[in-house]
Amino acid sequence: MWDVSNTTPDNPLEGMSYPDYRDLRDKSRSFSGLAAYRLTTLGAATNPTAPAQIRFAALVTDNFFSVAGVELSAAIAGAQPVAAIGYEFWQQNYPGSRSAIGSALRLNGIVFTIVGVAPASFTGLDRFVRPSIYVPLGMAQRLSAMPADPLEDRGRHDLVVKGRLSPACRENPRRRNLP
Repeated sequence: MWDVSNTTPDNPLEGMSYPDYRDLRDKSRSFSGLAAYRLTTLGAATNPTAPAQIRFAALVTDNFFSVAGVELSAAIAGAQPVAAIGYEFWQQNYPGSRSAIGSALRLNGIVFTIVGVAPASFTGLDRFVRPSIYVPLGMAQRLSAMPADPLEDRGRHDLVVKGRLSPACRENPRRRNLP
């Protein structure tokens, strides 16, 4: 996996906006797949009457798991209130029970349906933060209660983008090109 980012004179480590990610994903021939995510914290409760606990989460693009090489039983896509949970979260809250799939999970007061569990070998794409929960990036506006959709703000550079080089670029590095 390769890190893909915007750089500016003011900030050499800047993230990418969703419109910039979308443009790059749609036009790049150097990558066989590009995925984006944003790390955040969410109030999570596995029981409707239980108090929420703060958990690390990743808001992810529809193709996040496939680009990461991880198979889930169902897709996390669009602006649907669905979630995948990390293996440790599954073990702690559902003691490895398959009944977790289809269960309700309250995140920031919104009821989500658990549609998958990440394998034990997958701890996310960030080397310092291990998300407990993965939700569609399309839910960002509802989860943050923002009046405008943050995904359409080209000036908001808060996404981390990772990519897999295309087979042609892996074989011949001189063929790498970015739009």
